[in-house]
Order: sequence, then structure tokens, then C-alpha cells
Amino acid sequence: MKWIKLACVFVFFMAAALADDRPNIVFLLTDDQRYDSLGATGNEIIHTPEIDALADEGVIFDNSFVVSSACAPNRAAIFSGMYNRTLGVRDFSSDFTPEQREYLYPFLLKKEGYFIGFIGKWGVAATIASTLEPYRERFDYWRGFVGQGNYYTRDRQNRHLTQVLADDVEEFLDVVPKGKPFCLSVSFKAPHGPWNQYDRRFAEDFEDRGIPFPPTLDKYFVDQLPPFMRTFRLSLDGRSLEQFEQFHEKFVREYYRLILGVDEAVGRIRKALEAKGLADNTIIVYASDNGHFLEEWGFYGKWLMYEPSIRVPLIVYDPRLPKEERGKRVKEQVLSVDYAPTFLDWAGADIPERMQGQSLRELVEGEAPDDWREDWFYDYAFEMYPGDIPKSIGVRTDRYKLVRYISPRPQYEQLFDLQRDPLELKNRIDDPEYANIRHDLSKRLSEYRKSLPDNDPDFEEYVNTYEVIGIGADFPDAELDFSEVDEVGQTFTAATDHLMLVEWRWPFFISRYPDSGVDVVLRRGGPEGEILGETWIEATDIYNLNRSRASFEVAGLEPGETLYVGIRPQSKPGKRRIGLWRYTKDCYPGGEAFINGEAAGGDIPLAFVFRK
Repeated sequence: MKWIKLACVFVFFMAAALADDRPNIVFLLTDDQRYDSLGATGNEIIHTPEIDALADEGVIFDNSFVVSSACAPNRAAIFSGMYNRTLGVRDFSSDFTPEQREYLYPFLLKKEGYFIGFIGKWGVAATIASTLEPYRERFDYWRGFVGQGNYYTRDRQNRHLTQVLADDVEEFLDVVPKGKPFCLSVSFKAPHGPWNQYDRRFAEDFEDRGIPFPPTLDKYFVDQLPPFMRTFRLSLDGRSLEQFEQFHEKFVREYYRLILGVDEAVGRIRKALEAKGLADNTIIVYASDNGHFLEEWGFYGKWLMYEPSIRVPLIVYDPRLPKEERGKRVKEQVLSVDYAPTFLDWAGADIPERMQGQSLRELVEGEAPDDWREDWFYDYAFEMYPGDIPKSIGVRTDRYKLVRYISPRPQYEQLFDLQRDPLELKNRIDDPEYANIRHDLSKRLSEYRKSLPDNDPDFEEYVNTYEVIGIGADFPDAELDFSEVDEVGQTFTAATDHLMLVEWRWPFFISRYPDSGVDVVLRRGGPEGEILGETWIEATDIYNLNRSRASFEVAGLEPGETLYVGIRPQSKPGKRRIGLWRYTKDCYPGGEAFINGEAAGGDIPLAFVFRK
């Protein structure tokens, strides 16, 4: 028996020794940073020596993409290694389920013995502070914040947020238990706006540099776009092309100054690792949650499947790599869903079958797996109000890209040949020369839609099953506060004989759950008409930007008849605890808004989903 005990002790200590050799992981995620905004990716204006050094000493991925170009959905994909439609997280308010949380990479690594920390913008369902509690309590070190955070605050006038996050990294390294592997996720706010809130130490940078205009910031190319792509938010609150031209140089300079702050922070983090004797066994990953337009086509933000929006920097510095493998560039297409399985692979942990990404470890080590992807699926489905930024799905190969905008009727498609047309200027969707390419990509898109479970369907995607009537125009120009009104309603026209549900999003000002929910009633004709259905929305569903769906499933309607939906709190709320957006102008010819049972003019931004 004695020798068995000795053997067990030997195995225990060997396992502990092996565990101690597992690499530490520092994951640095910027916000809205496009691929070509670093010296290492070919930018000749901005100098980023610290980040470039990571690339020179590590591996840079030249074809790194996001599966959804929006902060919250893609961060959810990063944490989980899963596509958004399968997760059911496709907007800014949806959260992971308790079961899904168990499979996020930080918590899987914690189960493997890693000390885990999070610093910066959490980003998933972080529209109200209470959503962070289930995560805050599970990290060993937490400096996360709700929403966007602030570069400067009243109490922090001389210390930029980017450098505060680097301070937090240094503090984290002070508290990591000696000899215990760790995974630290750092989520910078930069270079997300407001862009004029860059670190003031960089105020003079780029002032003497001319900033070239993108070739597509040109009326000829902008006029080729369909009208639904000139939306209010996508054009930065309705800016004209001329306003963009005046704004361009200032915006780009400020954007680059925010990146300079990140570059400095990266250098500080590397020096802190060296000072603690951790640099030789710490992998550093540098990436961004999505790209960003620099006014190409007069676009602001991200969201669309154009290259500036979906292509992001990805650098992996692994100090264990032999010298001959460093400074290499990887050409394979890699995705944000690949990060989580990669981190688990480095830790020697099992990769859950539910993860839809692939580990990058072999690519980092200079190997090219035989089964690496040849194409990938894109999905953007967030709409703040009907008629907002167009939702889209698509598929991209190394040469071609098919984009399908799911909201317009009929749905609109683009086909780009990225080899012949890298600026995506010529839509080849109706070009006979590309008929076979269109057929093959459409088939591949259908295969993705069938193989990826859709656990949070956007009904506008499924044109053969649903008819969606949305009320929207520009950003709503007014708010309704239920502390001042009793009921808000809207008349609308039946599109088919079967109304499935009514959906809408709650305004920004609802920063915490109200004390009660709302009742929703469906009537025929108007606010005094026959009741066709009643339902309610729970109080925990009512908060900043969350989508609510009032389900009715009322059949036997007469297409073309007038219907009315009314929304009323179950008890009188306090000021700005429950409310709705409103249009004071008429933007929907099939009905109008009502307040307390009286016609009020204008409309309420709602969407009505009918079954065909």
C-alpha cells in the first residue's frame, strides 16, 4: 500500500508541476478599431511602436474578421465561441442564459485552475448595472464597468481611462497568486467615441499630417447605394456628404490619438509582465471587437458587411515560439468565434462541442490545418427602431462576398469580387459573368442558415413565413413618460389574417427595472374596439434598449382592417421609469398614435409580425 500512496503523491506533484507550466493569457480587446489602423498593418500615418513590436515578435493575422460587427453581439461571440443566432444574443440588451455562462472561456479556464480577471467594458447586456452582478462575483479580479464608461470624469480630470485600465493591469499582476496560471481580459473603450476625448497629451499629434479622403467618400459612389442604406444613424445623425467631407480630417486625427493611448498602454503592460518575471510564459492576444468606417461611402460606425467594418487586427505574441516562427503573417480567414477555443487549447483544456469556432494554436505555431474554413457566415440583426441601420446576413470566401439585406422588400443583395474590386465598388449581383458564383454563394448561405440553429429569429429574414410591418423613419424625435400618461397606443393595418406579435425597444432613459410591468391589449378598430387579445410584459423585461415582444397569435383577421395595440403600466411608475419613443410627425400611413385613448398624431415605433 505504501508504494501506491507514494505513486499517488508523485502523480499529484507531477500534475501540479505541469499545471504551473501552462501559459498565462492576456487578452487585449480594443473597441471599434479597424484592421488598417496600425503601423503593422500598413498605416503610414499613425505610429504604434508597442503594438507593432508585438507583431514583429509574434504572429499577425491578415484576414481576421468578426461574425457580427457590433460591440455587444460580437463580444458575446468572443466569450462563448458561438455564433449570435445560436446564442440568442444579437443586440445590446440580451444576456447569456445561466447555462450559457458556464461555457464562457473565463469560467471554463477557472475550472481548470486559472486565476481570472476582467478589466474594462464588459459589453454584453451591459445597458443597466444589475446585469453585471452574475459576472462580477465569479471573477477573481474585477474592474469591469457598465455601458461605455467615460474617458474623463469629474473626479479624474487628468488621468485618461486608457491609462487607468493599464493601472488596473499592474494591480492585477500584484494580486495574482504566485505560480498560478492566469487569464486576464482587458477591454479598452478606445478608440470608440467620443473621439474628442482622447488623452490630452496627444493633442498635437497628426496636426501637421494631411489625412487623405477615402476614395469612396464621393458622390458618384454614394449615389450607387440604395436609399435604405442612407439611414439616420448610419450617416451619423443625418449628415450630408458635404458635412462628412468637412468632418473627415478632424475625426481621423482624433481616432488615431485614441489608438496612441492604447499603444502606450500595451507597452506599460509588457513592462509590468517583465518586472514580475512573467513575460516568458505569458501569451498576449491583441484584437478589436469590430472595425469602423472612416467615412467610406459616407458611412459612420460599423454594422455593415463592408471590409472596414468587419476586418480587425489580430496579433498573437507567444514567447514560447521559436525565432523562426515569429514575425510571420497568416493568410487564413480567422474569426472572433475562434478566440475562446484557442484560449482553452493553450490551457490544455477540452474545447466544448458547442463552440462553433476553431482553435488558432496550429496557425500560430506555423501549421496549416487541412480542414481550415474556406468561407464563413456573417449576421447583423440589431435594429433600434424600424428603419434603423439595415440588418444583414452574408457569406465571405477569400475572394467573394455575398450580402443579403433582410429588411427591404424585396430583400436586397450585393455580390463583390474582392480580388478585382477590393474597395467593393461594383455590385455584381446581376452580372451574367458571376451567375455561377452567385448561385454557389447563395447555396452556401442557405447551408449556413440551416446548420446554425437560430434561437432568436429575426422574422424579417424569413420572408416566406412572416410579414413584418415596421413603423420607423429617422431616430424618434420625442419620448413618452408613463408617469405622465396612462396608456399609449397605435392603430395599424392587418397585413394578413394572423397577427403573431408586436415588438418594440425601450428608450435609453430606463436605467433600472421599474416596480411593475405593463399590460398590452389588442383591439379591433381603435382604443374602444373589441378586445382580440391581452398579454403583459414583466418588469425585468423593461430596461434600456431591451426588446419586448407581446405575443397574441390572433387568427381570423381581415387583411386590411384596422387594429389597435395599447400599452399601459400595471401600476403608476415614477418619473422616467417606464416610457416609449415617439414620432411627432406622421411616418406610417396605415395608422396613428394615441395617448390616453385620444388620437395624438405622429406614430409609435413598433413592429407588427404577421404569419403568412
